Amino acid sequence: MNSRAVFALATLFAGPAAMGAWNSDPAVNISIADGASDQAQPKIAPGADCGSWVSWFDGIATGYDVRVQLLDADGNEVLAHNGVLVADRNFSSTQDYGLSSDPSGNAFLAYRFNNGAEVRAAKVLPDGSMPWGANGVIANTSGTATSPRCGGTSDGGVVVGWGNGADTMLQKLDANGVAQWGAGVTVSTAGFQVLLSDIRDAGNGDVIVSWVEQTGFAGAKHLWAQKFDSTGAEVWASRVAVYDGGSLQFGNFPRFWTDGVGGGVFAWYDSSGTNFVQHVSSAGAEMFAHNGVATETGAGTRRYEITAAYDQATGDIYAFYRETDASQGMIGLSAQRFDATGARQWTDNGLSLVAMTSSDIGSLNAAFTDNSAKIIYTQAVSPTTDVLRAFALDSTGASDWVAAPLGVSTVPADMFRTGVIGAADGEVRAIWQHNDDVHGQNVTRNANFGVCPGDATDNHMVDVDDLNLVLSSWGNTVPPGSIGDLVCDGVIDVDDLNQVLSNWGSSCP
Repeated sequence: MNSRAVFALATLFAGPAAMGAWNSDPAVNISIADGASDQAQPKIAPGADCGSWVSWFDGIATGYDVRVQLLDADGNEVLAHNGVLVADRNFSSTQDYGLSSDPSGNAFLAYRFNNGAEVRAAKVLPDGSMPWGANGVIANTSGTATSPRCGGTSDGGVVVGWGNGADTMLQKLDANGVAQWGAGVTVSTAGFQVLLSDIRDAGNGDVIVSWVEQTGFAGAKHLWAQKFDSTGAEVWASRVAVYDGGSLQFGNFPRFWTDGVGGGVFAWYDSSGTNFVQHVSSAGAEMFAHNGVATETGAGTRRYEITAAYDQATGDIYAFYRETDASQGMIGLSAQRFDATGARQWTDNGLSLVAMTSSDIGSLNAAFTDNSAKIIYTQAVSPTTDVLRAFALDSTGASDWVAAPLGVSTVPADMFRTGVIGAADGEVRAIWQHNDDVHGQNVTRNANFGVCPGDATDNHMVDVDDLNLVLSSWGNTVPPGSIGDLVCDGVIDVDDLNQVLSNWGSSCP
């Protein structure tokens, strides 16, 4: 297409670019929940049409209620401000709860109800309706209920898990909220307390479930996992002892990440100040040495709090972790990359991203998007305030962004409980508890903020480069929201072209 034709089409479709809700100023961010009471324990999960579900507890006078909001791909609120009420509860304190979603973009939440005697689950559609009714459906039929989790499944259902005395209980609900596993599946080990850690979809209606086994407060705490099929049967020939070589830190319930082909990637730290990663295959085989591979081998520092990002294309694992001196008075941020065999790639001492100082670092969350691993974290600037920062690293450990670290939320406040998801175009979206509210911010693949409609190349200018990018990928079927798929329908076609042309010549802050 020649330049005159481009100009003519641009004139025909020209119009002002409307900015999305994601703020272009990291000193402002967006407020997702700011009710009169405190908004606590936010979580984030992928949503419909390249959007994001965000949930939290609303500490109104009668108790901590469960609420949820759907943000579209541009960060606009799809539902009413401060979200929709999922469960009206009477709790004066909180335990953990679960947020997940299914391939259709519906949200699932699992939470305690009725003074803790019940675990309930709710399904929320992208229009905010709740087909399982007000306050959801009951998942447990007897016993106690503590710290529920949930994992949406590829067949449109959800597996809900919770603590029940010394055991962990699991129940699958189908798309209509009907229990599929009778009175539930019990995960127990004689002589041990089994504490649920995480639940993740593993494809084909299966889930991988992880848990911590312990004999008591002073006893060793080990990490285990098993895959369950759609009937509730255990898939792997034997449960996998992901870590039984020492003891997890008390209160550490490690999360894991799916590898996209039915396996899981695990990261954890132990009570001695060493952290590890492990890859368990779809068949339940440990891909690395038993008890995982340590991020570093040196004895001079301690490593606590770890998160990971997985590159499905190469099998590489990127680990980010909080590193301290022996007294834990000096704190820094470090990283390590493991290849598909578990070999450390950034020397045996890892890569220092933030040198150790007296300023604390925490709330680590990472995602792998557009060939780089992104980490978002808090760093203290006073005893009670923090800022939110980020890095993006390529496979060599070099920064993908000119600003390193990048300021994501730059006005000091009390920030914690971050959550991060990645988008197909390389963007990451972060939410966090900000004082008593819930805030959010996007960071594009080139370290920009906010939204620039039609800007396929992410340089905050809509011009011939964006046109060429769309035309060079014309007709391709891609994961929804990939680079060039500006309207998030999974195909690069005239709708994406119109997005470029209707915003031709626009620049964004």
